[in-house]
Amino acid sequence: MIGRAIMAAGVAAAVTAAPAGAADRRDGATFEDPLAAQITKALSTQVTDVSRCPAKVVLAPGRTFHCRVQFASGDLTRVRVRITGRDGGFRWHITGVPMRALEERMERTMAEIGDPGQVLCPFRARVQKGATFRCYGVNTPRTRKYYIDAVQLGGGIVRYTAVLQP
Repeated sequence: MIGRAIMAAGVAAAVTAAPAGAADRRDGATFEDPLAAQITKALSTQVTDVSRCPAKVVLAPGRTFHCRVQFASGDLTRVRVRITGRDGGFRWHITGVPMRALEERMERTMAEIGDPGQVLCPFRARVQKGATFRCYGVNTPRTRKYYIDAVQLGGGIVRYTAVLQP
């Protein structure tokens, strides 16, 4: 009788421990919508798709994984996600600046100041706080040329200043 009670208690503990272990993993797809919303808000650039997250993510603080992010501008980049808590909390960091989206934003700025035109930036820029790069703009009648100096503030956020070329 004592042997059965111990065995029954052991089976009950194993059954209750299994769901706790399962809670330590989450389907990577559950991160896609929250990532899209947070990145869209932070960068003021519409994310149209987050995909290629791993099938299973271990919810252990410090663990990282990558997903692919596509913006409405057509830009593609990866996002590194770091788990911050066993509840599934996370922080993210994009690995590339969405350059086409940045060009579009710069073109809107040119239009707002009354000098609409086209802007061309480098094909790629790795995200690194403090890093700088230069884009070039020309107004629509092609009578004025600009160079646009951009500095990365971190997390894919860029501040830029346009200067009319002499």
